[in-house]
Amino acid sequence: MARLLWIGALAGCASIQPGADRTPLDEPGAPGAIAVVVQAAAPKAAFATPGYPESLAGGALAGGLAGAWAGYGLAPLALLGGPATLAAAAAAMSAIFVGGVVIGVVGGTAAGASVVVPAHEVAAIKQVMDNAVAELRLPELTATAIVTDVERWSPYRAEIVADAGPVSPTDASYYRSLRERGYGAALDVRLVKVGFAGRGGSDPGIRLILSAEARLVDTATGAPTALRGLVYLSPPHDETGWTRDGGALMKAEIERAYRTLAERMVDSLVLRTEIFVGFDGPPRPYTCGVEPTRPKLEWEGVLFGVRHPATAVVQSLNPVLAWEGVPAPMAANDEKRFATIKAADIRYDLRVWKSVDDTPAEIVYQRDGLDRPEHRLETALEPGSTYFWSVRLRYRADGQPRASRWSAANVPKFIPPMPLDDALYYSRNEGETVKPVPCTLKDLTPCGCLDFIPRHNFFRFRTP
Repeated sequence: MARLLWIGALAGCASIQPGADRTPLDEPGAPGAIAVVVQAAAPKAAFATPGYPESLAGGALAGGLAGAWAGYGLAPLALLGGPATLAAAAAAMSAIFVGGVVIGVVGGTAAGASVVVPAHEVAAIKQVMDNAVAELRLPELTATAIVTDVERWSPYRAEIVADAGPVSPTDASYYRSLRERGYGAALDVRLVKVGFAGRGGSDPGIRLILSAEARLVDTATGAPTALRGLVYLSPPHDETGWTRDGGALMKAEIERAYRTLAERMVDSLVLRTEIFVGFDGPPRPYTCGVEPTRPKLEWEGVLFGVRHPATAVVQSLNPVLAWEGVPAPMAANDEKRFATIKAADIRYDLRVWKSVDDTPAEIVYQRDGLDRPEHRLETALEPGSTYFWSVRLRYRADGQPRASRWSAANVPKFIPPMPLDDALYYSRNEGETVKPVPCTLKDLTPCGCLDFIPRHNFFRFRTP
């Protein structure tokens, strides 16, 4: 039942930066270097999988409600046979309604049982995960990935500095000491939890979860200026897949998790990709970031089902991919900002993923720094195959590096396999303090609080 509470309606939005519009590095005279401070404590292990009582009860209740609704809608069909009396009509309609409830309860109970992960599989997955986490030394690898991405996507220099231990938000002296060492800002990172969410949500299977918190700190004052809670959710896999081949899939997903989170931290706190949350803005567009124009974006499920991007068909193994020059405005400040961008300051980054089990796997094609909103792939793709793709705009605003979100569809709504409000959040500046703001169900979209693109929201195409 808890998962049902995540379903919400698409609504209007307002543009809210995760923290201030400017970073400490934007200030005149600030050193152009970032200290990466990753706290050395390993993330806590967590495994969230439903047990039989919860699953059976939840499934029965959800199924019963669905069956009751179906029975209510079908009950008038009892009148088609022309019952002899009003009592007979009432009895027939009641039978249809009750039958719907019974069928719903039985089906819901079976569905609830299907999400249970056997205890021995849970133990095996936890053991493989513990071994992989101990072997990989995640805090160090995450810090290295952040340094790489800062220097790849921005003009700033980044260096790993010694862990200051359990740094509190009020411990300003440590960060001020970094200013004396030539750092204009500090990116303070903490890996929070690593584990799995059991079957449920919008996909079956079990997902790896790695959550983290990142703070951007002004070394001149020692005060944080922005905060972001981030979550990596892997594609779902069945329980045996996680332990097969000595945990090869486990290691690959954990590596992808820390690299992905490192890039998202740089995107959110250094390149200042905006998030759009709340109800007080204009209607939210169906797309996020720059919209594709070739292949033409079409939609499925408009009349019968949830609206989502259709799989386009391209005519070449080296297709031309094209997109709008700038994102569609989502708020008034968008129009003002993009109107002032010089063409010479605009670059595009393009990524293409191969589809494996209808999920984006590894990136098979990537080009960074394109100067035009179109590109013909220089490497031939495989015939008769489906691919996911996304592009983003990178630009300079007032001389500072900025970026749009990676392009995606804002529908369908993402339904997580477990509540994420305590792990996924952004921040607001209130006076001299920065306060975390939990993401709500209405904001779980690629241009909202999500720091990833769910597979159903990717743009996709199929080769001939």
